[in-house]
This record gives sequence, structure tokens and C-alpha cells, in this order.
Amino acid sequence: MSFSQFLVAFGQKTHIVKQGETMETIAQLYQISIEELKKQNESAELLFPGLLLNIPQKVSKRESAKQEISMSKTTDIVYMRDGSYILCKVVGIRKSLLSIRQDESKEDIKLPVKDVLEINYADGSKKKYGKR
Repeated sequence: MSFSQFLVAFGQKTHIVKQGETMETIAQLYQISIEELKKQNESAELLFPGLLLNIPQKVSKRESAKQEISMSKTTDIVYMRDGSYILCKVVGIRKSLLSIRQDESKEDIKLPVKDVLEINYADGSKKKYGKR
């Protein structure tokens, strides 16, 4: 796994600078401001081919989840109290435990229900837990 693949796996979008690119052209490519790009890459004073730049995320986690769920009609979204979310299939809910399954996992994952804020099911229905 390359370093850029490692960053992408953890949600960091990157760009490898090509010959002739400037901060302006890269910012336009990703539809972000030059200031946002420079803020994410303060140490990159001089661009050169092969330089790895961090690209700031434009959308919130919640918006990103909505985009991802629209691509798959069989995926549920579990929103956690800490602001994160999990794309999965909800396979069971008990009083204190939520069982989910992710595509890459063959076994069910158990989550404490108290950590869950909301479940958005693939069929469009929702289940909320507690107050925000």
C-alpha cells in the first residue's frame, strides 16, 4: 500500500502535483479556494512534480454519508454520538446492543445502543435514539 493509498483509506483526499500545475489550477480542479488549499499544505511553499498535497474536504461527514448512501440501496447509515457514521447493514437491535455488518467483515459488529444517535435505513426510514 502506497502512502497516498494509506491516506485515502483514512478519509484524507490527496493530489499528486503534475508538471505545470499551480495552486490556482489545483484549487479550481477540486472547486476549493486557494486559501483552503494553502491552509492544508502550509509547508508546501514551492510546488514540484510528485509533491503530495492534502485536499480539504468540501462536504460535512453527514452530507458525505448521504451521497454514499444514494449510491447503494442496500446500505444503512448509523450515526454515532461522537459525530461519526458507519455505512453498514443493521442486522439486529436489542435493548443495549446494535448488531451491524459491513461488506468487508464476515462477522457481526456489536455496538452499544447508548453510543448511537440515529439509524437511517436504506429504505428511507429512520430510528432515533435520545436527544442530540
